[in-house]
Amino acid sequence: MDSNTDGKSVHTVDAKHGKPFVVRCDQEEYDMSNCDELTKVLEPAYNAPNVIVDVTRVEYIDSTCLSKFAIMRKRRGAAGFPPARFVITSTAVRRLFEVTGFDKIWPVFDSLEVALEA
Repeated sequence: MDSNTDGKSVHTVDAKHGKPFVVRCDQEEYDMSNCDELTKVLEPAYNAPNVIVDVTRVEYIDSTCLSKFAIMRKRRGAAGFPPARFVITSTAVRRLFEVTGFDKIWPVFDSLEVALEA
């Protein structure tokens, strides 16, 4: 596992050979106060062909931070990459994805193991 300079982990799984690049969002809450941090964590996913965003530790995401996921999707699409896969275990975050329709534009999985097999 690699670590960013701000202590947030970004784990790569042999992205060079087409295997998933896994981005771990390690905060329990993402809101306006740490939205820039989320952007920094997501930026490596813009240019990786096969991405999984692991938000298993996240319990709350506000609309400002949801927009960062939308930006990632747009950037990846412009580069010709498929949508990232998300791993979500929080009922509240999963419900937010359902209400916003994000679960229709990104594959959502219950575990990293299942997402890695997809």
